[in-house]
Amino acid sequence: MSLTLDPALGVGGMLQQMQRMQQQMRTLEQASQAKPAVPNFSSGQFNGAQNINEQAPLGTVTGPSAADEVGTFGDLLHESMETVNNIQHHATDLQTRFDLGDRSVTLADVMISSQKSRIAFETTVQVRNKMVEAYRTISQMQI
Repeated sequence: MSLTLDPALGVGGMLQQMQRMQQQMRTLEQASQAKPAVPNFSSGQFNGAQNINEQAPLGTVTGPSAADEVGTFGDLLHESMETVNNIQHHATDLQTRFDLGDRSVTLADVMISSQKSRIAFETTVQVRNKMVEAYRTISQMQI
């Protein structure tokens, strides 16, 4: 599994890539929580099944689901991306208004908003880099 995030896609494209990465991480988490199948040769049972032939099909993931926690994380990630996007739009709007001569917008407002936008974007990129690093670490684990 390999996923590289392309900053040229913008916030929306990065959000879609991060959602795909989150889905892959969820799948890996579920696979890591699955109990390994251990046959009991004396009774002919396989993980509580009546017969060895009644085992779950290959690729079936069993075990507790962490969908609630993952869904909450996804919502939080989505909200933070929207917030960064709104900050960037606000900074662009202020700059445009200042350039057009709107007297209600000062240069200080434009500069402060621009710096907030820059810091928010840099923070988002750093979070993305940490998530990619975590994803690579998890994807390289032996299961």
